[in-house]
Amino acid sequence: MKLQKILFALTILLILGVNKIFACTCYAPPPPCYNYSKFDVVFVGTVTKVNSEGDENQFEPKVEINVEKNYKGINSDLAITRNWSNSCAWEFSEGEKFLFYGNKTKTGENHFGTGFCTRTSIYDENLADFDFFEAVNSGSPNYWIWGTVRGVFLGSPTIEGVRAEVQDGGKVLSGVSDKNGDIKIVVSKEGRYKVRVFPPKGADVKISQWEEQHSVIKRGGIDRKKRGYIEYEVEVRNNKCGWFDAIIEKPKD
Repeated sequence: MKLQKILFALTILLILGVNKIFACTCYAPPPPCYNYSKFDVVFVGTVTKVNSEGDENQFEPKVEINVEKNYKGINSDLAITRNWSNSCAWEFSEGEKFLFYGNKTKTGENHFGTGFCTRTSIYDENLADFDFFEAVNSGSPNYWIWGTVRGVFLGSPTIEGVRAEVQDGGKVLSGVSDKNGDIKIVVSKEGRYKVRVFPPKGADVKISQWEEQHSVIKRGGIDRKKRGYIEYEVEVRNNKCGWFDAIIEKPKD
């Protein structure tokens, strides 16, 4: 009896340990103007079938997706991925509609992999991604500064109402973070710009975990209106936004 209790306790500890080891931790993904160039496929589609019985790999069921709008990389009405057996994978169900970002696999031309750590998300016609896709497809030059204001990890609360300003020639352009934490400012031409972000009073500002962002934070200070700011220096190119990632922890009430 005593041995059984010991074995039971060890089993529980092992399970908890494995769950801890394999728990998924993702940093919040970059904006679409960054991710669009990093992934092989970007499209909107609805899951039509999830195979398990009779599939060649029942532990990673095949997911069939009806492609409704292709933005990049899928030249077929059918795309295929897997319900991968790891903690950073989506578990797709029939009837769900998504905006997918992913990379192609060697299995086939229309096969791809994706997960929580990409920008793949449940479909919403108001996603900021679609603004960028339309701008790219318009064929006209697009010079955007795109900021994201949020906590460190995926799922951290976004922060609405944070103001950013940039000097563009003789004009001061501004933007305010929306409910998704996104700030978009359209500037007049390519070049390097200094963006000042005004976090809430008492907030703690951290350096983004994305390697590309470590060099864009230049300094903090107080402006003439006595507002505390953090300054970022970004480079804007056509259809590739200047991006700053503002990691802000709001003060506790």
